[in-house]
Amino acid sequence: MNFSKIRHMAFLIAFISTLCRWMSLNNFLSSQSQYYSSSSFFDGNEKINKREGFNSSLFSTNVLIARSVSSSEVSNILADIAKVQSFMNEEVAKEHLKASLSNCKALRDAGYEAKLDPKEFGTEAHPNHVSCLQSPDDNVAAVVARDDNFRTVKADFILFAWNQEVIQNLTIAMTTIKPSTSTNTTKVQIIDVSESPKKIWNWMVYLSNTMLSGYDYVWMMDGDISIASLNWQSFWELVKLVKPKVSQATLVGTESGAYRSAHPKLRPVLDSRIIAAETPIIEVGSPLFEVNTWLGYRDVVLKHTEVLPDVRLGGEHCFDLSWCHYARATLKGHQDCGNIEAIQYNDKYPTVSHNIASVTVSEVTEPSCVVFYQTPMVHLNKQSLNKKADDFGNAQKNTCTFWRETFNVQWCVQTVHEVFVAALP
Repeated sequence: MNFSKIRHMAFLIAFISTLCRWMSLNNFLSSQSQYYSSSSFFDGNEKINKREGFNSSLFSTNVLIARSVSSSEVSNILADIAKVQSFMNEEVAKEHLKASLSNCKALRDAGYEAKLDPKEFGTEAHPNHVSCLQSPDDNVAAVVARDDNFRTVKADFILFAWNQEVIQNLTIAMTTIKPSTSTNTTKVQIIDVSESPKKIWNWMVYLSNTMLSGYDYVWMMDGDISIASLNWQSFWELVKLVKPKVSQATLVGTESGAYRSAHPKLRPVLDSRIIAAETPIIEVGSPLFEVNTWLGYRDVVLKHTEVLPDVRLGGEHCFDLSWCHYARATLKGHQDCGNIEAIQYNDKYPTVSHNIASVTVSEVTEPSCVVFYQTPMVHLNKQSLNKKADDFGNAQKNTCTFWRETFNVQWCVQTVHEVFVAALP
């Protein structure tokens, strides 16, 4: 038996083991707190029990947030769940909305060409010209009438727990999170991935057609990124206007001057006129997918069983480029890297605006991958993953080789396809 056959047999054994552990965990979770639910993953045909009480028709946008959770990230995850759960309380949601607009006056006073440093304004109430121009008097009632994203974007969670300690801590802590008075409680599912705590592998196994039924978006996110730090209203406002297939908010670090991205084109842009860019890369730390885009991409990966053993070992390299190649060209031909080198203002660029009479981003056909510069999130940078292991390093090389040789994925990190700017006030 050659090495390739041995490797594939080992992969199949590991896959079956993962399913058995998940079925066992489901029996435990089903007897636990009313504040979270579980679904049952049975086999490769994705037979999963439907979530009880999920009514997507009550909200205009439904998102499933998939988080990897190590021991050092439990407190951040719980803080994020509690924050999102609070959106279901109408009075609390109004306070969140008011806070999200609280820096609009400062932005208007600074002018259209203002430079905005997240370290100065913070991230949770970071202003942008699109949201602030739409509500010139910071009128909460006007925003509620238009689209209050604290109330119209419904988020649930699926947590990939890396070990038994994480499962125990999450299970106990979930009982202390105060439920909403609304019947639309944020739902949380906990999955034991201790045998394979590798995020892209977990996404491929569990984020299936059935699991994502009823959702518009699936948001994969590392456990050390803070949703609580995000201007939720503005981020979803921009997502709904630009309508990218894959996107991310730019990330900032906790230390002064620390911008947590390896790629300059994905780092914060201080020029407040520059809202976003269509890029050929979206990082693996927090990609937001339209569900249909994710499912189509996932199908491609699962059909190429030769790469799956490396994904199970933690291979992630070049996935950040490949899903943008898929979103833009369904992985056909050589990946297009774009030709815009500098992220800077140009009044000829398409604008992001609520004013349908203006030249808007809607004239750009279905942006593929988009980074939003004016809705930063905080990356706590726990660095919980062991990236020095030999098998991890080899898996990284192998996944990148796969994407380059099979689908002509390119090293597209120096240019972008398009830059989107705010409309003139």
